[in-house]
Amino acid sequence: MGKNRIEWTGNTSTVAFVFEFIGDVEPEDVEFDAYRKYEKAHPGSLVLLKEHHEENEEAWKSNQVDLTAQQIEQLQVYIECVNFWINENEKLFLAMNTLYYIKMEVDNWDEGDHLGLAQFIKDVDWWGESKNWEILSSDIFDRIEDNLGEESYLYAKLCEYNQDELLEYLYDFWAGRFDIEVFLENNEDEISEGEKSEIASFLNSNILLVDFKYSSTRYHKQRKA
Repeated sequence: MGKNRIEWTGNTSTVAFVFEFIGDVEPEDVEFDAYRKYEKAHPGSLVLLKEHHEENEEAWKSNQVDLTAQQIEQLQVYIECVNFWINENEKLFLAMNTLYYIKMEVDNWDEGDHLGLAQFIKDVDWWGESKNWEILSSDIFDRIEDNLGEESYLYAKLCEYNQDELLEYLYDFWAGRFDIEVFLENNEDEISEGEKSEIASFLNSNILLVDFKYSSTRYHKQRKA
């Protein structure tokens, strides 16, 4: 995917999700090597940053918090965990795209990577099972409703799409390529600038990556079963 999907730009509103992404687990139980390595060198410091977020959650969401150099270093560890997960699961989420894009991916696959291609086709089949994409879409809809409301333009518009269309948009959410203007092309829908801004802030918060992580966790558990 080129550069890291998540980067520290000085705006806490785009990275506040990393604490929910890691979840409420003990430091020794966190699955990411970068976290465990830092925790070993600086016991308890990552938990302290999480507690700082919990105590100032709204300030983090609205980019109204000042972080020290040490806190930024700790935040970078959380961000590194997210980017590692994204790179590890890139093909899994690519496999939920429309058949048109999947065919392009298969046609251009490295001819020597037979195992990789076979796994990718299995991943396509996994998303073809209704329960898998329905759980993800349900989580996404719940997240949108909780943050923007059921009457929001984004929620209502996504409800109009069929399975293939919806999964294509969900993939764009995962890849960070979403633009609200795509919903406004070739139609007469009206949406206020205020709601546009609200939707953009929600998507730019990257909070939806938490729900994608839930899907990848279910996927890997099924593979191990």
